[in-house]
Amino acid sequence: MGDLPEIIHIGDLCLRPVAASDMAEVSSQLGDAGTAEWLAAVPHPFGPDDAVEFLDHATSAPDAIRVIERDGRVAGCVCVGPATWYWLDPAMRGQGVMRAALRAAIGAHFERELASPLVATCREDNAPSRALLSALGFAAGPVTRRMHFRSLGGARACIDYVMTAGQWHLLNPARIPAGKGALRPAMSKDMPALSRMLSPHSPDAVWPDGGGEAPVRFMERQRFRGGTVGLMAVEDEHGRTIGFLLQRPGNERPDTLFDVGVDTERYLPDVLAAHGRRARGPD
Repeated sequence: MGDLPEIIHIGDLCLRPVAASDMAEVSSQLGDAGTAEWLAAVPHPFGPDDAVEFLDHATSAPDAIRVIERDGRVAGCVCVGPATWYWLDPAMRGQGVMRAALRAAIGAHFERELASPLVATCREDNAPSRALLSALGFAAGPVTRRMHFRSLGGARACIDYVMTAGQWHLLNPARIPAGKGALRPAMSKDMPALSRMLSPHSPDAVWPDGGGEAPVRFMERQRFRGGTVGLMAVEDEHGRTIGFLLQRPGNERPDTLFDVGVDTERYLPDVLAAHGRRARGPD
């Protein structure tokens, strides 16, 4: 069943586990030659035995396979894992359904610490899917490779599109309210503020100084990649970077760094409280 939440709501869409009651609609959609031709593992025609095989896989696979439900009916399906794939009912295309569903599923996947990269393999001639993956931030591999497509009885040129946790959080930084301020993943634009704040610290402290680790290397090494571990920037109510919070693996409390003492007094309690709520998760 994978590592996604059982249910994800996105506006009028719902991502949920596949059920036996979905098989009639799933079979109808995968039985469409115009859908099956883009999915390497789907045969054509798609028969009752194929439906049983799909249901067994969807309910037992380590990958996260979810039905996209819209207005009470199956609109398609997404799988998020080492092999990421998806399909959409032709009647639902052109309405932003798949983009919204994938964004929600990918975001949930990368909420976890140490989340594995995602790889979506797309036929070279599938322009709409390639555009969708690029719009979501996937990086296209440098070369094509041949993949066998069951419904076509032959191989086609394909491109692997990759998304890592680091890519996702850089493109979709979370912003966590913290009293009058907020926490968010530290980014390259925070480098001047980080460099300015590091000068009072000694080389043996958690924070480097000019004589120790270079700030740019420190920021990359500690970059937030999901969960609660990593380097977060503290913003004030005007969006200015006024401090940093670093949660290291195995440490009970995070390390904090502020530009001036008055900001420490004003923002630190709310910052620690917000970080603690995030670490605990939903009540």
